[in-house]
Order: sequence, then structure tokens, then C-alpha cells
Amino acid sequence: IKAFNLLKNQEDYNKEKLIGNLEKWLSVSYENDLKPWLGRQIGVAIINSKKEKGSVDELYFAEFISKPNVEKFIAKYTPTENVYTGQKTYMITDPKGAQKFVTFINNYIFLSPTEQAIYQLLDSQKSSDKVYGSKKYREIDSGLPLNRTAFFYVNFDQINDGFFQHFPFLSESGISSKILQPFLKTFDAEGATLIAMDDNFAIQSFLNIDPEIVDNSQYLSFQKKYDAQLAKYMAPDILAFWGGENLEYQLKKIIELLASGDGSTLTLFDRILQNYTQKYFGQEADFKKDVLPFFQNEFAIVFEKTNEKNNYKLLFELESPQSDAVKLHQLADNFATVGAIFEPKVVEYKLKDGTAAKEIVAVPEEIVKTETNYENITIYELKIGKEKGGIYYSIIDNIAVVADSMDSVKNTIDLAKDKKPNLRASKLFFDDIEPILNSSDEVAYFNIDAVLPSIFKQKPAPKILNIIDSLSSGRNYFNDGVMTINYLHIK
Repeated sequence: IKAFNLLKNQEDYNKEKLIGNLEKWLSVSYENDLKPWLGRQIGVAIINSKKEKGSVDELYFAEFISKPNVEKFIAKYTPTENVYTGQKTYMITDPKGAQKFVTFINNYIFLSPTEQAIYQLLDSQKSSDKVYGSKKYREIDSGLPLNRTAFFYVNFDQINDGFFQHFPFLSESGISSKILQPFLKTFDAEGATLIAMDDNFAIQSFLNIDPEIVDNSQYLSFQKKYDAQLAKYMAPDILAFWGGENLEYQLKKIIELLASGDGSTLTLFDRILQNYTQKYFGQEADFKKDVLPFFQNEFAIVFEKTNEKNNYKLLFELESPQSDAVKLHQLADNFATVGAIFEPKVVEYKLKDGTAAKEIVAVPEEIVKTETNYENITIYELKIGKEKGGIYYSIIDNIAVVADSMDSVKNTIDLAKDKKPNLRASKLFFDDIEPILNSSDEVAYFNIDAVLPSIFKQKPAPKILNIIDSLSSGRNYFNDGVMTINYLHIK
């Protein structure tokens, strides 16, 4: 009931539309044909076919509350009865001429487009090796809320190319088991629950990780209380932000998982960052010594709109404001001196025989460092070229802000001086973000309605996204997996 109340204003997803689609798909009347027997549980399972290697079959199931009424419903399709291993099965033909195969187990009806799937289901009833009783399923199911509107479970070691081919939107995007092999090797299984609350949907998921990878992990065990204090330096109408504690560890957790615990991937990641550090800050710059120390505490990456322009800014808490300020200025000076920002330009010259020629070359842009005073706080500008804009930064007490806009830094100073309302004191924070902080060591927030135009510039956004007003998400890492909590606000 709560789910339909949340969707009541969505014409394409409300209760009436759902029932209408179901009636159209089955060519039935919900009131006369389905309501007399349909229970509370319905679902679909995708299983690997034992008959055709590399393909999958669909199994639909629904709980029934009246066996006579569900049999009466099946009788409308003039079923052909069959017996398989002592269990009755039925073949029916729907109004569109498509064959479906049906059987009953306990108080559930099962339906599939393929007879083999029904046989496979019945064979599995004789085995003690069932999904419900498996260790990884029990761990996931017991760790998720029981009060759920919907439940999703995927067994990664059973995924093959047949699964991706079954869903064109995946295969046509170039996704295959080969491409996802590192992911499929790392993660064992995942379960997710959809919960309808009074004013939003909550999606809580648990991702099982291969125990061997957990045992060899350097970063998964890292946990530090995160309370999003930097939200004080963000406006309540921000477009998006991601924040947490210790940026190095947060990034390396993700990389370590995606690399299946392969330490060489982390080494390669460090080398790439070191190369970029030397490129922009000079050959003597050291990523681990000169850059990483700035991100040991709380950080936040923010996407916001300032004076009708989209801007990015980075906030990070300084361990020692005075000494860190000196180091930050040194990095900025190095960037202004050796920063490799190149602009392609056409250069004309003459060959030895006097012929005029043109060549596109990368010409380094001049970077000029200047200072501006705003509300008794210095803002530093690194102007890149004549038209490219610049990088702006400032230090406010023990907080550093780096942005691609002067207005963004000024706005941050106004927030710090309480001249404008901030995100952390807003209703949005208390309703959507603070509840997630209790069980997360990193948090992300997206104003979906405002962000979509920036993402889908050339084509319309998927219709399902247009019903979402905002999304807040938190993630926590445990010894056996990753827990994610999402709040979805519906328009």
C-alpha cells in the first residue's frame, strides 16, 4: 500500500497503470481473473538452461490464496495435462498464440515459456542443494530488512554470456562476462531489498565478497566515523556531492575490489597518480608525501550551481592549518611554474624550398597566480591562458576549498560565515542524509531532477529516472561484504 501511495502521482507507474499493463500482457481482467486467487508474493527467476548450454530461461511465480480459483483461471486456457516425475504440469496457449508451461508447488504457481525450465524446477525439488539454503544466500537474506516491498538476488558465479544476451540493453551496450570477469571473480552474490517508507523508497543491498580477497585486503578493514561536517560549506540546493574520510583509502577500497585483490593494480594506480603529480607539480613532487596528506581527514567533492553556472569544488579538512597552508601554496606555485596545460594551435612556417606549411602543435598555456580579498579571506587564482578560466582556492579556518569558479569560492566563504543557509542545517540533510550516516563511512547525494539535463544533453533521460526527485546513498565495508543504503525521493 505504501509503495502505491508513493507512486500515486506517477501516471506510468501507479497502481492503475500496473494493473492495466498486467491485464494487457495476460489478456485478462484483474478483478475477475486474478484477484480471486492472487496472493502477496510474485516474482521472476532467471536460470541457466541445462538443455541449451550458454542460454537462460525465465520462470515466473506467484503465490495463490485459493487453489480452486487458480485452477479455474488456468482452465480458461484449455490446458494440456502432463505428468513429470509424479508432478502434474500443464501446457496452455495464451490469446496471442504463445505456449506457456505451468506447474504448482505448495501454494505457488510457476509459469515459463519453456517446458524444460519447468522440468528443471521440478528436478531441483528432489535436491537438498537449493538457493534458499545456501550459505551465501542465508548471509545476505538475514542481513537485510524483513519488511520489504521487493527483493532482488543475483548469484555471480552462475552468470554467463547467455544472461547478457537475454537482456538486449546489456548486450547491445557491449557488456559481457569477459568484460566483467574481474567483478564476477571478486563478488560472490548480491541481494537488495526495496522498502516503501512514509515519504520515500529505501533500497538496501549487501554484496558478498570472496573471502580470499577479504583476507588479503589492505584497505577494506579501514573504518572511520564520518559525520559530514563539510556539509556546512555546501548550499542546500547543491546538485550532487560525494564525501567521506580519507580519500586514499576510499578510492583504494574500490580499486582493490575491482582488481580482485590484485596488489599490482594498486601499485599501478599509485604510479599513474605519481606521473600526474610530476606532470603538474614538477619532477621533485611526490604524490604520497606532497598530495596525499591533504586528504587524510574528511573530504567532499561537490557539483553545484553558482550564478546559473555549473561548478565543481573540492573541500578537505586540514590536519594542521598553518603548515598545510604553506604546503598547499607551494603546490600552487609549482603548478603555476611547471603545470603542463597545453592548447593546440596552428603554426605557419616555410620549408627549405620556400613552400608555406602549417602544423598543429601543443603550445603551453601561461599560468598566472593572483590574489583577491573577500570578506577578509584571501582567494588565490591560477589563471590559465586568456580564455580558459582558472583554478581558485582559499583556506577558511581549517578547511581548504578548491574550485573552478571564483563565485564558488566566495559562496563557500559566505556559507562559512553563516551569511547563507547551509546543507547541514537543512531539512534535506536531516531527512535524507543524516539517517544514512549512522551506517556509512561515505555518502553521496544527487539532485536527480537538476542533474539529469547535464548528463543527458543529446538524448532524453530514461523515463524511470524522471519520477525520482533525489537520491542519497551510503556505503559501508565489512569483513564479508559491502552494505549500501539508498533513499529515493519520488516526485
